[in-house]
Amino acid sequence: MAVIARKHKGAWWLFINHRGQRKAKKVGERAAAMELKGQIEARLSAGDLGILDKPGITFAEASEQWLEGYVRRRLKPRSYELYCLLAGKYLLPALGPAPLRHITRDQIKKLVDGLYEKGLGRKYVDTILATLSGILQEAIEGGHLDHNPASKLGRYMQRHTGETETDDKVKYWTEEQIIRILARTKEDFPDWHDLFATLAWAGFRVGEALGLQWDDIDQDERAIYLKRMVYEKGRQMRVGTPKGNRGRRIEMAERLARLLADRKTRQEAEAALAGQPCSKWVFPGTEYQAARYSVVCKVLSHVLDLEKIPKHKRVMTHAFRHSWATWILQNAPTPGAILYVSRQLGHSSVKLTLDVYSHVIPEENRHLSERLAEATSGGSTTRNPDATRKDQASQSTDFTGASIAPR
Repeated sequence: MAVIARKHKGAWWLFINHRGQRKAKKVGERAAAMELKGQIEARLSAGDLGILDKPGITFAEASEQWLEGYVRRRLKPRSYELYCLLAGKYLLPALGPAPLRHITRDQIKKLVDGLYEKGLGRKYVDTILATLSGILQEAIEGGHLDHNPASKLGRYMQRHTGETETDDKVKYWTEEQIIRILARTKEDFPDWHDLFATLAWAGFRVGEALGLQWDDIDQDERAIYLKRMVYEKGRQMRVGTPKGNRGRRIEMAERLARLLADRKTRQEAEAALAGQPCSKWVFPGTEYQAARYSVVCKVLSHVLDLEKIPKHKRVMTHAFRHSWATWILQNAPTPGAILYVSRQLGHSSVKLTLDVYSHVIPEENRHLSERLAEATSGGSTTRNPDATRKDQASQSTDFTGASIAPR
């Protein structure tokens, strides 16, 4: 067996001679040639002669197999649309025609470099890289690859971007800013005040709040049973399951319960005066559908401009959720607040909640966070029981009445 790396006419080549079979492959740079040389030698030593056969499927073919065979069947339509967008816009132009086996780690690093040069942020690049890694991992399952060259690139990306821990911290508004947002909305955009108050006082994702129907609200238990979320696809409104395909029970602050009860009374009265049935949606839009996310964003943008409050870029509406969690964690008297926040937000584990919000927990309470994580870990994981058992009632806590509300 012989695998020789040699520079020829300005480029590096690999020349393979194994049991009378010969193959030459142009690689490009020396580092990539040496890396691939080692991989080929290891495969030939293990009896894998695939490198001497046809190059196999291309990255474009592998991408289609992953998107249509895995993503479309197992994930939500929105996830499928996102992965199609990322693959089509960023991955296929760079890697599409390449035989899957010929894609090297150096090529992927150059792809990542190019994404940052285009001005894309770290989290967006992470999502693109996760898409690439998913395609390659599925190719391993299908027997087209024996390793994933896109795995474990975190350190390289951090060195490349020079980002600090601060860059990844969640963005939220202060209590005073939330009060101003709600007051301004009530004055200038009264139709949207109840929605913004619900977001601020319960920690909903926007799509979850827009997906609420009156049958989801139990005033006797002072609870909301989250069963769906809505989103836009083009100009069409779509209804899907909550994130992670998990429903959950959300406890309402007393003020929020009163606000929603009053809202239902008004909607029923307005529908009766108009001689129409009352909408099943808590926050309806037009034609008996839920309100549109794009309209919510426009209204909130106007409110923030009027109050000169930071918009936090693409997490503008999500800042309500972060603000709710931050207020609870900063003002709660015991570490049990972390478990309460985790359940209300629908996180899959307490550890996830700590990872996201550890920087807002008062310094003197952080050791309690560690104790809570240990106590609730159950060994190797810290699952949130409400995130996996649908419609299960949460235990009562000391924080059900806590809310960021105008005084």
